[in-house]
Amino acid sequence: MKSLLFAIICLQAAITNAQTPNCDFKSPIKTSNNIIPEFFKYHSYTLPWYIIRHENGSFENTLGEDISNESIKPIEKNAFVFSTHQSNHLMNMAEATKTAYGFKISIFGGMPAYCSSLDIHIMKDKFCTTFEATYPAPIKELNWKIISQKLTLISSGISKEKRIQGKVSIILEEKDDAGKVSRHRIAGYFKPPFAE
Repeated sequence: MKSLLFAIICLQAAITNAQTPNCDFKSPIKTSNNIIPEFFKYHSYTLPWYIIRHENGSFENTLGEDISNESIKPIEKNAFVFSTHQSNHLMNMAEATKTAYGFKISIFGGMPAYCSSLDIHIMKDKFCTTFEATYPAPIKELNWKIISQKLTLISSGISKEKRIQGKVSIILEEKDDAGKVSRHRIAGYFKPPFAE
């Protein structure tokens, strides 16, 4: 636990009086050495969601932009997180970035059918989560409230590859502009590298 907390503290940016994100509540971070799913043992990649590879080997950008070497560069699937929001789907992308308060893990994926993201904000030995989503039809206002949240990190902290590995589980409520409330669960594993 001490090595993990030390790693987290070392990652915090040197900014005083930094403001924390606007979360519903904070929870303690748990650690474990018993998180060993197959997901942590392999690496797989995919093209960006807007790139199609045709049978003849040519590429097409469905956003109408020109094809470049950068646009067809494979992206690692570094999350294995299931969401029930906007129907059951897999969120298979994650990014970890340093912030003024510590660091943030953003989990997303499922585009173009599903457009949502879960952010995990880590502040020393505590964390909180925020959620956002976009709908294809006009909706005046959506509100999301986190009901429960759990975060477990592998006890060794940052891996040799400079990745943060762990699992997350949250339950959230979504309230639409008509006052209808629905409850959703997002849970799974992540292993993003740190963006320098």
